[in-house]
Amino acid sequence: MKKKLLIPALIMAMMVPTAVFADGNEATRATSNVGVEFVAETPTEPVKPVDPTDPTKPLEPGDGGEGTGNVGFLTIDYVPNISFGEQKLNRKVTTMNSTTQKPFVQVTDVRGTGQGWNLQASLGEFTNGTHTLPNAKLTLENGAVKTGDSVDKNAPITSNKIELTSGKDSDYVDIMGAQADHGMGTWITTWLAQDSKSNDKVTLNLDTRDARVGTYNATVTWNLIQTP
Repeated sequence: MKKKLLIPALIMAMMVPTAVFADGNEATRATSNVGVEFVAETPTEPVKPVDPTDPTKPLEPGDGGEGTGNVGFLTIDYVPNISFGEQKLNRKVTTMNSTTQKPFVQVTDVRGTGQGWNLQASLGEFTNGTHTLPNAKLTLENGAVKTGDSVDKNAPITSNKIELTSGKDSDYVDIMGAQADHGMGTWITTWLAQDSKSNDKVTLNLDTRDARVGTYNATVTWNLIQTP
């Protein structure tokens, strides 16, 4: 004879799942997630220089030279060649204005990290190949920081007056710098001439008393470093 297994009705009731209904006077809530992941696109080409008078436009060919050709996440895109033209040899300590109308520097940061950066420059010896003029001073004044993005307000900064003193091992001087969360994208600092004859925002101070007839040149070395 088979035995019948009896389970009390109370226990059976406890095993049946029950739904919980909200009271008609109570609100219910639930959450879900919306996400996106950004990755830095690896640059494969150099960033082209922009027009220093209007950074939304590219630099026209022949209007100040070519870019550096640098490729990377943090790059110097453009640095200027600066000329002071032909000067009379007056055997004095002389300050002269540049004949370069649109000198500017351009930096691009596409790292996407919010880290800062600092652009520096150093001025080498002023020499004609056999003779050196010591302690030449290149001065950049009243520079303007610009970008092609009119909405971006996290601009890097520059100094009102920048002085580079020539020498074989001259110190680097800050040109343009971005603190954390600033300077992302492409930025320029310009020293644009206010008249067509000379540029008094870019000057060169030289002691010409020992100068020789001929052309003297110096090299500006630009250095872009990451900062915390």
